[in-house]
Amino acid sequence: MDDRKRMMLCYLLALLGLIILTIVRFKMFEDPHGAMLLMLVDILAFLGIFLDTDYDMQCCKNCGIMAFIGGVLDLSIAVETFGKARHVDFSWTDTPSIWIFFLAHLAYAAAEIAWSLLCYFVCQRLEETWESTDEVYVATQEQAQVYGAVLHWTERRLHSSPTSGVKEAVETYSGSPHKLP
Repeated sequence: MDDRKRMMLCYLLALLGLIILTIVRFKMFEDPHGAMLLMLVDILAFLGIFLDTDYDMQCCKNCGIMAFIGGVLDLSIAVETFGKARHVDFSWTDTPSIWIFFLAHLAYAAAEIAWSLLCYFVCQRLEETWESTDEVYVATQEQAQVYGAVLHWTERRLHSSPTSGVKEAVETYSGSPHKLP
């Protein structure tokens, strides 16, 4: 299995895990706000897959950023909960709900930060393959004309001085000069 297919398989499996985590967060823990943030990450991940032939680079970056922000927010909630939970005795047989809340947010934070790292590696891989391929881009005649005009204008602006446009306008003006009051 080549590297691209392995990366896509890893991405899809992680996305499936993230979707399951979103459903668990919404149904079991009744956390609609956190589930909505995770759902936005899921949607960006889906768009990243389906907008391009392999991955859409911008959706992948945005998905990683959103997942990282969500992970840090969940980590801050876990730290805050740990501050409250350390005064409650922990027991594996009769676990208080505050410890379950703490462990759940710690798991969410770990999953979201892991997802953001996966998005980072996918984006890095995409940039490497994008820079190494010598693709020919096909443009319409109109797009080529616009591109050529922009290049010509930019080159002309780079080789002229900042006041040359004013000098050209003054030299080509055929009227008589007027003083302003």
